[in-house]
Amino acid sequence: MKKLLLLTICLIVANAGIAQKIERLDAKPDIICYAGDHSAFTKILRKANARYAASPYAANLTDGTTATGATIEVTYNGFSEDAQLAFQRAIDIWSELITSDVVIRVNATWQQLDEGTLGSAIWNTAYRNFEGAKQADVWYPVALAEKMAGEELNASDEPDIVASFNKDAPWYLGTDGNTGVGEFDLVTVVLHELGHGLGFIDSYDVDDDDNGSLAFDIPFVFDLSVENGNGGKLVDMVSNPSGLGTALTSNAVFFNSPTEVTENGTRPRLYAPTEYSGGSSIAHLNESTYPSGNENSLMTPQIAPNEVIHDPGPATLNMFGDMGWEFTYVEHTNRDNTEDITADSYTVTASIRSDIGYKAESVVLHYSLDGFAADANEITMTATNNADEFTAEIPSAKIEGQVYTYYIEVQDIKDRSFTYPSILVADRYFSFSTNVDAAAPIITHTPPNFVRTSDQTLSLEAKISDFLPVNATVEYFINGGNTQTANFTLTEYETSTYNASIDISNLGLVEGDVVSYKITATDIAGNPNSSVFPVSGFTELNVVATADPVSFYFNDFNDVTAAAGDFHSSSNFSIKEESGFDDGALHSDHPYANGTGTNNESSYIIEMKVPIIVRSGEA
Repeated sequence: MKKLLLLTICLIVANAGIAQKIERLDAKPDIICYAGDHSAFTKILRKANARYAASPYAANLTDGTTATGATIEVTYNGFSEDAQLAFQRAIDIWSELITSDVVIRVNATWQQLDEGTLGSAIWNTAYRNFEGAKQADVWYPVALAEKMAGEELNASDEPDIVASFNKDAPWYLGTDGNTGVGEFDLVTVVLHELGHGLGFIDSYDVDDDDNGSLAFDIPFVFDLSVENGNGGKLVDMVSNPSGLGTALTSNAVFFNSPTEVTENGTRPRLYAPTEYSGGSSIAHLNESTYPSGNENSLMTPQIAPNEVIHDPGPATLNMFGDMGWEFTYVEHTNRDNTEDITADSYTVTASIRSDIGYKAESVVLHYSLDGFAADANEITMTATNNADEFTAEIPSAKIEGQVYTYYIEVQDIKDRSFTYPSILVADRYFSFSTNVDAAAPIITHTPPNFVRTSDQTLSLEAKISDFLPVNATVEYFINGGNTQTANFTLTEYETSTYNASIDISNLGLVEGDVVSYKITATDIAGNPNSSVFPVSGFTELNVVATADPVSFYFNDFNDVTAAAGDFHSSSNFSIKEESGFDDGALHSDHPYANGTGTNNESSYIIEMKVPIIVRSGEA
């Protein structure tokens, strides 16, 4: 089989200057599990499908409880059959104990590592300022971030956790915990390392001068709960490096888990030896507090031969729950603007779902007439006849041009507070306004470069902004033939993004055909306003066929006319002789505009007309 490359040149343009937008971190700390010296001969097994019952709260569960576990998919590299089965057992345990609507992807490699090293696992990326984050400007490991956001944040083919384990270690590869003398239980070690990938990870550091710091300047969610013996938050000591370094090596560092304090009366103690150990200090529970055989011993820094722990323990699970692995979601769509200035009130409706249950009496609508600068009001929302749905009425000020700003709050059965939007800053609040709409919608649209004869659909995207909701359609025809119509659908409220998908699979398109189309948007004003794109005529797309592939291609772009003929037209690239250059070249738009997509990036693409054979045979 020939493997073909249809050459696409892609340029990512980033804009780092926008506050409170979702951002991504790829740098990762080193967390390595080293082999212990002395056999423990302890065993803590886990019953299949058992879940912890949070005893002080179990009686308070509501119909809003939706926890159903998590789907964790693993890509195995180099594993023997027995090693893979043991790894999968650890995966299955975690998938029973945490919940997520988003698939968690793990890339695991069975390979040779340094002697004495058992393995490691760590998050592949981290995110901050996504919707769902409970704190602004705080990093969350991607699996936790996606759980809280309720959607994919990284690419669907990108791992959330990257793991590697030493194939030469003296492993016990069974799943029953019956280790032989001197053997390390693989299920236990994998369970431990996955805990780091899921969020049991700090970002504190101590240098050779005993000064403490945050490795990435901005804290991780784990860091926020790290405290000294007196309850002082270590994250508040970052401006005092010497004091922070002393605290991190005080052997008296704790994780403030309100749930663990309520259930068991104490803060989990973290590993903080007097000599700082990078990758071990703070990122583990204290070994002497939770020795081998203790139900909370999984996340201590040392795993010994013949130490079997097939359960994270209540302390770790409570810490995870407080970080966000137990979550309550508010589902709501921003209320539209309205021309009804004289209405007595405006209805806001929301639905609640929770991993563990929520307090129905705690569902509150907060609203303001000045963007919460000085005016703040709250209304307890009332349950409707629909399950887990609540409603409230915002009193009308009956003023033309009045902006109403609001957010929704709810408490789960463990008294944790959740808001929607999750980050309460000026540009995140929900809002709507009352006014007369006399302006036509504004349509922003970048046409596709072409249509292929092999395409099944023609996908169009447009940003259509207006004071009121709009109805948008696309009229299209082929080679001047009969006009057909398709509807646009609002796919992203915040950016006013609309999408239309036109089925062209049965149109019999051939190279040389022309697809013509026009977009029309009309708002729902009492006196409707309309606009079209383009302003006159139609946008025309050439239909092209994929050329026969070649095994070699060269172009120095000096003959700009010939070079341009090798590429399909692009909105963001051009082939020309630019001022300041001696020869022709392929140029992107410049100066670069601010990125507008996820992580403040934009993607520019130009595509060759002729595919290139990159390999013959199986890939």
